[in-house]
Amino acid sequence: MAASSDTPPNGGARWYVHVGGKSLGPYGRSDILRMIQHHQLRASNHLFLEGGAGWIEARNDPTFGKLFSEPPLGLAQFKVPWLTLSILVVLIVVFLLENASDPSASTPSVATLVAFGALSHKLVFPDGEWFRLFTAPLLHANFTHILGNGVALVLGGWILERLVGRLWFFAFFTVGALGGSLVSAAVNPVNQVSVGASGALMGMFAALFVSAFRFPFGSASRMSLVLNSLRILVPSLLPFFPAAGGGRIDYGAHVGGMLSGGILALLVLMCWPEGARIPQFRPVAASIIAIAALLFVASSGLAIANHRQSVQSLQPKDVLEDHGPKRAACDFQWSKRDLHDPAPYRTFLQKCMYGNSTSP
Repeated sequence: MAASSDTPPNGGARWYVHVGGKSLGPYGRSDILRMIQHHQLRASNHLFLEGGAGWIEARNDPTFGKLFSEPPLGLAQFKVPWLTLSILVVLIVVFLLENASDPSASTPSVATLVAFGALSHKLVFPDGEWFRLFTAPLLHANFTHILGNGVALVLGGWILERLVGRLWFFAFFTVGALGGSLVSAAVNPVNQVSVGASGALMGMFAALFVSAFRFPFGSASRMSLVLNSLRILVPSLLPFFPAAGGGRIDYGAHVGGMLSGGILALLVLMCWPEGARIPQFRPVAASIIAIAALLFVASSGLAIANHRQSVQSLQPKDVLEDHGPKRAACDFQWSKRDLHDPAPYRTFLQKCMYGNSTSP
């Protein structure tokens, strides 16, 4: 309920409100705006402008009435976010392929992720494997990782796909994915391997935040969209939350995706005609999607073509053929053992040199 003002505002118009059976006021314009924003004053309540003709229902007030009416926005016949669900299916299929490539492992190894197209500064810039900018957003490190991203995709995509239409929704998603990959590869440590659709999701939620300002100030829809998007964006940008599955959060991808999706959404909002349900310039969105789809398909083709070579290059040498410094140090440790049984020698070297007991 709105609280009464102790002192009338100085200067300007003054209003009284009738809320909960009580008449309160007087209030200034900013007070009324704040009450509408916090849902303390609703369309069915009444306002009285000091010096005016009398009480009037808030929705009919010439100054504030428009804040209670929300323009019709979004796809009119929207029922199911089939594009959002299609993206989710693609991500799940790719994750299943990751796991199928190494059935003995509970989660894909780093070597598997790199072979499938994971991202790192070294592989992209010095080695020139640019296709990883587009394949890494399709990969996920473990089940917890894809579960979290999948839930966020459905929750945000269900709203954004309806609000801006499928073309612009997919444009925000792909631009966020590319922006996240570029910043991740640029700012992360040289050998850090990164995967996940987080950059695309940050671009999507940044677009949702910006698009919320299409609704009138103080409207319930604007407040709901702003709060829902910030619930995802803020925790994703703060280094106080553990990563899914015990990995490391790629804040570079999060920031890059948020900035690229937010900037594109701001441009779209500025060109969103008054009275249009969804953003215009859909041919522009279609062009972005066509270029992105071509790059994603071509990058996936390169990743598949290089898959076998990547796997072979990442396999460790046979321990008996590795005569580097680690071999010498491990041989020294072996010489200190009391029993020189030749049977476990290979296993001992594997564990000593590579940190595991798996045969190469």
